[in-house]
Amino acid sequence: MSEQFAIEPVVAGFFEAETTDLEITRDPGFAPTNIVDPGQPFDIALSFQGDPNGVVWAMLKLVTNGAPHVARIDYFAESMGPGANNVFLGTRNIVLNPARDIYGAHGPANENTKLTVSLPQNGVYRLAAQITFSAFVVASGFYEGTLISVR
Repeated sequence: MSEQFAIEPVVAGFFEAETTDLEITRDPGFAPTNIVDPGQPFDIALSFQGDPNGVVWAMLKLVTNGAPHVARIDYFAESMGPGANNVFLGTRNIVLNPARDIYGAHGPANENTKLTVSLPQNGVYRLAAQITFSAFVVASGFYEGTLISVR
């Protein structure tokens, strides 16, 4: 079972955002799969969205001193059986765009959340992601539950 969570803290009218999905993606034309070979690269992507009416969310998307604000997404795999116990898969930094409130696997390269990873050992893993924001360090969100089998 997948778990989606509000990105904390939730302050009605000021900051409301949530993670909505953690998917395994493939190139267009190929169906996503949750079964991969050891070492086979695959793409994962966290989807999240912010409330466009939230004051803090709107501020996060603005450019400050010539630099856009960044969302950092750390990806992990937790072994559910044989395999490496816990694996840090990598980090994806994306630029928040004033015209967007929903982020995921699609969009311009600097705005999509897709990261190519691989798992070296056979096993069943639960994928997870944590999101933080460079300009609002007290906000953090988490998503877990997507399963993948490496065999």
